Amino acid sequence: MEISFGGKLRNLSMSLRATTVILAAGLIGATTMSVAYADPKNEADRILESITAAAPDLVANVATTPEVNLRGASADDPRLDKREGAKIGLPSAKNRSTRGIKLTEKIQATDYGDDSVLVPLRQQDGSLAVLSVAKSAKAPTDISYELDIPVGGTAKLTENQTVLINTADGSFHSVVAPPWAKDANGRSVKTSYEIKGSTLTQKVEHRAPGVEYPVVADPWAGIDLISYFQWTGGGDTWAIHVHVTPMAGILWASGPQGPLNLNNAGWAELVSKAGSYVNRPTFGQQFFCHAYYAPSASGIFGGNTTWDLEHSRGTTSNPLAVWEHQCNWGWYPG
Repeated sequence: MEISFGGKLRNLSMSLRATTVILAAGLIGATTMSVAYADPKNEADRILESITAAAPDLVANVATTPEVNLRGASADDPRLDKREGAKIGLPSAKNRSTRGIKLTEKIQATDYGDDSVLVPLRQQDGSLAVLSVAKSAKAPTDISYELDIPVGGTAKLTENQTVLINTADGSFHSVVAPPWAKDANGRSVKTSYEIKGSTLTQKVEHRAPGVEYPVVADPWAGIDLISYFQWTGGGDTWAIHVHVTPMAGILWASGPQGPLNLNNAGWAELVSKAGSYVNRPTFGQQFFCHAYYAPSASGIFGGNTTWDLEHSRGTTSNPLAVWEHQCNWGWYPG
């Protein structure tokens, strides 16, 4: 499965291509040239331009980026909290000459001094992406992050390179999207994940022939499957409109058990957020149907997907017979 963030990489001039390479979850090609930026402001502009071209949606949907101090007491394992406590540990800054680069009021980058730059992007839905930018072939091809795994929990890599993190009892905790990487021409660069214990390593083959810098890649992790919900109507027209996050689609596509995992984890999250009134058979069945079929039908990977659950529909003997009812059985006076 390939996840698209929309938009195309802009063609950069040869001088720009020679200056910055961005690494994210999945890298993209790079050249062997490297030109240092004499002007720090110009450098910030180039980095921002590169990450915006590679992942425009991630940059546009930034909520806030926590300041990352790679020099303090916790410099060996800085943590970025996502909503509800999930974390990604950035690569160690020990024995490195790091410096901060302010890209915007919300986006702060860190130069690791080895021709690589990391840019954490907290999303409005609570997920967290960490874009890596490779400036040249001198940048590392492997970048390791520390996953926040609950005590007794596990991190599993699926066939399509999705990372599923579960709690000790096997229930859903969080998910990391499959890796991706792009070079300065927008071409995909071969990349993959490797997990050892709680360490997630993204391998990016940006030194391969034909790759042009900058190269951008990122691990993108999230906990929340439900972005928000809205109650409307009253009486016979009482309904709840559930807005799901892109992480719901990523979980759905993670493997054969993806739809079931999305239903179980998503429904539990909705009940915890919306309250006990939503915990009714009709809402549960409609959610079940959407969790199994809506992601593939509605292009969930672009985000902003809404599932409408109407109280008046009642229940059905087969909520998964989508060819008969399209998740809209019974009578709805709307």
